[in-house]
Amino acid sequence: MMNLLWGKAIATTLSAVAKLGVADHIGDEPSTAESLAAATGANAGALYRVMRMLASIGVFQELPGQRFALTAVGRCLRTDVADSVRGVAMMVGDEWQMRAYENALHSVRTGESAIQAAYGKNAFEVLAERPAELANFQLAMTGYSNVEVAVLDPILDFSAFTRLADVGGGHGALLAHILGKHPQLEGVLFDLPEVTSQACHSPLLQPFHSRVSFETGSMFERVPHDCDAYIMKHIIH
Repeated sequence: MMNLLWGKAIATTLSAVAKLGVADHIGDEPSTAESLAAATGANAGALYRVMRMLASIGVFQELPGQRFALTAVGRCLRTDVADSVRGVAMMVGDEWQMRAYENALHSVRTGESAIQAAYGKNAFEVLAERPAELANFQLAMTGYSNVEVAVLDPILDFSAFTRLADVGGGHGALLAHILGKHPQLEGVLFDLPEVTSQACHSPLLQPFHSRVSFETGSMFERVPHDCDAYIMKHIIH
């Protein structure tokens, strides 16, 4: 039970090392906490203690001389791996997420949104005012999609369709994967304006630029017209 109660220590420190990019600075050879601190702008002593704690749960492997190597779990914090969850890790430590969980008791008592209680507005309105946290949110959504496509592939058969709308599609990771599997498809990425303004520059969708269009709007008000298939993933809040 004590380990469960201190789960916040794991989540917040994982978020911190993800934001620092610690895993990206550990190559094939182990690195010292001191060299990692210098590379990431962290305090060497504090970073060492955090990495020791995370090593105890299998994120890093601690070696003599305050050196650390990445485990299979820790590799997921790298930016350049297919199953990266660095974006998710960064997001969970952002203020809007932390404030929501601070208000968990309010939600349990009332059934109301914890974010609404904290900020007086919904999550999307909060994120629209916080570009850095919105960027982390979109990285997290891309991370989810990249991890999940292997599981979804056996059931994502869109061979009977010609025009597909991804409603709340973020930066287009899932849509890009589907378009790559189905060359007959045209895709519409539909999301809020602050999202589509970035998604149109997403490298994920660049190979399909002739088959992708972008529409701006709120799914609570409308969805794109003239599509014969619609998908929604991780957007039912």
